[in-house]
Amino acid sequence: MAKDRLLFLGALAGAALVAAGAMLLLHRSGQHAGNAAANVLQTSTDQASLVAAESAVQGAVPAMEAYFSEHGSYAGATPISLRASDPGIDPSVTVIAADAQRYCLQSTVGSETASYTGPGGSVVGSPCA
Repeated sequence: MAKDRLLFLGALAGAALVAAGAMLLLHRSGQHAGNAAANVLQTSTDQASLVAAESAVQGAVPAMEAYFSEHGSYAGATPISLRASDPGIDPSVTVIAADAQRYCLQSTVGSETASYTGPGGSVVGSPCA
């Protein structure tokens, strides 16, 4: 009887170790799945921020061109002067550079930055050069 009880306790301990190992593996797998989900969420957030920054910069280009038409130069353009002509310009838009012939507008949303160097440029997903 004692031998049977000892075998039973040994089997029970073995089963407990197997269950603990399985739980540990599942927990670690869950952490990896959680990390993957967090990475997907962060990537989606970054992509949304970049699209918002690009849109903000693109939306300010007509006001900058209107500024040039009125002043014959881009020099002196500021976010305030652009918003005077178009109050809908996103508050994230800044004028990084503006001289007689060229300018660079920039917007940062979250951790993403987009810029436009004009005239005749295109929106890029990086700061003004």
